[in-house]
Amino acid sequence: MADHRPLFLAAGVAVGALGAFTLVGVDGQLRHTGVVSTAYQPAPTYPDKARYSASVVRVETWLLRRDRPYELWIARGPEPTYGHSITIGGLGHGERPRIASADWRRDGVRVRFTTGHEVLVPAEKFLGGR
Repeated sequence: MADHRPLFLAAGVAVGALGAFTLVGVDGQLRHTGVVSTAYQPAPTYPDKARYSASVVRVETWLLRRDRPYELWIARGPEPTYGHSITIGGLGHGERPRIASADWRRDGVRVRFTTGHEVLVPAEKFLGGR
């Protein structure tokens, strides 16, 4: 009679690896976010007459609580729930990136961080709430 234990062991390892891969994949898609800092547009600058905001958002996976890179959101309105996002990182030595100021111009917004770094986001990237 043949010994099927190695086959069962290999099948168990394969199923376990597939399960772990699926868990990490699903975990990467489910996110928990929290706003670290926000700069609000003081007056409408763009043709749509809307007021925009720039927010640094901390991202963490929902299931395994893994930290993801911070994101800069340029959103129509005060909340970073829908808009244009940029992944940011490497702005300091493990500190949370914070917005020092935002200069809202017709061609876009220049966001300055407390670390001295700057990001220019062209207006066509976020106008219309994208």
